[in-house]
Amino acid sequence: DFASIKIMNAGERDPDAEGAEGMSASKMRAAAANNDLIAFTSGLPKRFKDADGLMNAVRSGMGLKEEKSFRQDVKLKKASNIREKFVAGKLFNVKDRVKSKDGQEGVIDTLGANHVKVRLEGDGNFKNFWLQDLCLNN
Repeated sequence: DFASIKIMNAGERDPDAEGAEGMSASKMRAAAANNDLIAFTSGLPKRFKDADGLMNAVRSGMGLKEEKSFRQDVKLKKASNIREKFVAGKLFNVKDRVKSKDGQEGVIDTLGANHVKVRLEGDGNFKNFWLQDLCLNN
C-alpha cells in the first residue's frame, strides 16, 4: 500500500541548460565513463562534498575500475602568443642562455607556468622572470 507516498513533478528539464539543470543520468554516466570529474561535478549540488567518491561508485556500477586521477579538460582562453609558444615548447628550454630587458644575463634553470627561473651570471643567484621580459642570448 503506497497511498501515503505523494508524487510531485519536478518540472521539465532543459537538456541544453548549464550545470545541474541540464544534467541527466545519461550525461552523468558518460562523464563517469570518460573519467571527466569536472563534467560529473557540474551535475551535482554545489554543497556535495564527495564528487570523486560518487563518480567512482558510478564507475563501479558500470563495471569500470576505480580511478585516483581524473581527466582535467579545462579550456582556457588564449593568454598571448608568447605564452602559447612557451607552452608548446617552442620558446625556451632549460639550459638556454637568456638576457633580460634590463640587461641581466644567465642560464634557464627551471621552466614555470608563465615564467622562468634563471641562474644569473656573476653572482650565481637565481631570479624569476616573466616570459615577455626575456629573450634568447646566443
